[in-house]
Amino acid sequence: RKGKLELNKRNGKNKNMKKMLVVAINYYPEETGCGLYTTEMSEYFRDNEYEVEVLTGFPYYPKWEISDEYQNKKNQMIEIINGVKVHRVKQYVPKKVNTIKRVLHLLDYTKKAKSFFPKGNFDVIIVIAPTLFSAKLAVKYKKKNRNTKICLHIQDFESDAALESGIFTKLPFLKKLISNWETKLMNRFDIVSTISNGMIEK
Repeated sequence: RKGKLELNKRNGKNKNMKKMLVVAINYYPEETGCGLYTTEMSEYFRDNEYEVEVLTGFPYYPKWEISDEYQNKKNQMIEIINGVKVHRVKQYVPKKVNTIKRVLHLLDYTKKAKSFFPKGNFDVIIVIAPTLFSAKLAVKYKKKNRNTKICLHIQDFESDAALESGIFTKLPFLKKLISNWETKLMNRFDIVSTISNGMIEK
């Protein structure tokens, strides 16, 4: 059976393959941070009996500027990268980054990703945070597709940017409001994972 499975893999006819969608604002050719991790994770699953698609933004990190090779691309595009079907939307990228502009950047990606959400039936959807805003896309999908497992993998919290800016000190009620929203959203997922023991505690 194993030999037959390997043969089917090479011929692209493995009927046992499940379909996975990864929703992440950062992806290759970004070679640092979340983009690198998400790319390697997606390609790992591609090699382990999953047909993987990715819904992502245009590469911009760490320069906070759309990469030169993508500047003149259409606002929505599809490309195949190392056997992974990548759906891209051109999101707003601020020239000068602050808390408000960073939130607008993440919201714009989520809005555009919603309009370009891949069609088809997925066995698993993995959402990478940031951004938690896009987690709503997986929750909405599951309402119509109950058998789909949805997973939230947290690499960072958007609320950290607010903490760094001191906005919670000025508006303390926001901290509780955002915390309740994060908790409610996470509880909608079948699996929540993160990157370290420190983040698990958080």
